Amino acid sequence: MNPKAQIWKALGREEKGKGAWEEKGKGAWVEKGKGAWVEKGKGAWVEKGKGAWVEKGKGAWEEKGKGAWEEKGKGAWVEKGKGAWVEKGKGAWEEKGKGAWEEKGKGAWEEKGKGAWEEKGKGAREEKGKGAREEKGKGAWEEKGKGAWVEKGKGAWVEKGKGAWEEKGKGAWVEKGKGAWEEKGKGAWVEKGKGAWEEKGKGAWVEKGKGAWVEKGNCECKEGARGGRWGRKARRRDRREGERKREGAGME
Repeated sequence: MNPKAQIWKALGREEKGKGAWEEKGKGAWVEKGKGAWVEKGKGAWVEKGKGAWVEKGKGAWEEKGKGAWEEKGKGAWVEKGKGAWVEKGKGAWEEKGKGAWEEKGKGAWEEKGKGAWEEKGKGAREEKGKGAREEKGKGAWEEKGKGAWVEKGKGAWVEKGKGAWEEKGKGAWVEKGKGAWEEKGKGAWVEKGKGAWEEKGKGAWVEKGKGAWVEKGNCECKEGARGGRWGRKARRRDRREGERKREGAGME
């Protein structure tokens, strides 16, 4: 009798072919560590690999393929495939697939899938540090540093430095330096420093410094010049109103 067969016989187990026990790699049964065991072929128990159940550490178990449960660390549960729950740290839990919840750090929690609360993902909130929160996807807010807010996805605002705002995505505003702002995407850009603005695409432009603007193509005007040429509509308007002001090149 070979040494392995002797060991199996001493442990009260059979040889290969008749439901015997052995080490990994050659099929049949294996007991590892503190009670984990594997039956291959008939969907019994396995540590990792071809489905079934595994017991790890202090009684955790997992079924792969058909939605099994696994306990990690201090009693966390995970069901894979059909929505599992995970308890992390101090009682946090998460359901994956159909919207799960997770508590991170000091009470932050998240639901994935259907827009619950989370640190990262689709439409969730998280409490960071001293009450900062962020909702991504559907318009969430985040407080960074000294109360800055960020909404990512469908128009987010970012307060940088001393109250600057920025919306990313579908037309954002950025306040840099001394209150300049910018709208990206649908026309509008920033004049840095003096708050001037310009709308692109529809013919509007900015006269820097004093906020004057003109329409391009629809009037006789000298771009950027104060007191430039006026169109007929502007002259008629002046006559009606009795005004003859020429400060600030602009027309409605």
